[in-house]
Amino acid sequence: MLHFIKSSILYFLYNKKPRARRALFLGDKKTVSCYRSRTPAGQIALFFDAISYKQIQLMAQQHEDCVMQFLPTQKQRLLELIDQRCLITGNEMTLSTGAKSDFYFDCKRATLHGESLALIAQAFLALLDELPTKPHAIGGLTLDADPITAAVVLAAHQQGLTIEGTIARKEPKKHGTRTPIENDLPRGTRIVVVDDVVTSGSSTLQAAEKFEAAGYEIVGII
Repeated sequence: MLHFIKSSILYFLYNKKPRARRALFLGDKKTVSCYRSRTPAGQIALFFDAISYKQIQLMAQQHEDCVMQFLPTQKQRLLELIDQRCLITGNEMTLSTGAKSDFYFDCKRATLHGESLALIAQAFLALLDELPTKPHAIGGLTLDADPITAAVVLAAHQQGLTIEGTIARKEPKKHGTRTPIENDLPRGTRIVVVDDVVTSGSSTLQAAEKFEAAGYEIVGII
């Protein structure tokens, strides 16, 4: 069994003694014996007689690539959840632009649902990884961007990545810090602007304008 701990990897190496196994912690070009027991062979999935540091680096990179993927099965499940939970039909709805529509997506029914939000966060991480310029942060206009921003920041942290979250207010707070942006970041911060639904794009553009006014560099919109 392989256990990935941030950038380091815990491997179980075959000891060749009949009833003994040795676990070695391999990372930062150091090999330290950290565990010894009579673990039954059936509890260990993979054994290695020898492994080089270059092999460790390659496997770590493969793991990182896997972490950033959004699998077809995950995409299909997310589409099913959005269809089941978010799509509203049968009544004429008024959109944010004032236009009328016979269907409507209420995506807060997904971004405030555990399974859906976990899949959304993974999808966004995969999209961020494809950008030619990597962002330092993600964020958007409250309230629509709030759950997505928090979920992506948390998922990134759990996978050993560092992405900040920041939220643009429609109006500055009238008390406390009176800031127009929550978790205001340094000028020059590269940011991807996020939103849950885009109709005309006006709210997304509003968020982008607020971030640009604060000195952020917009490197993408999702």
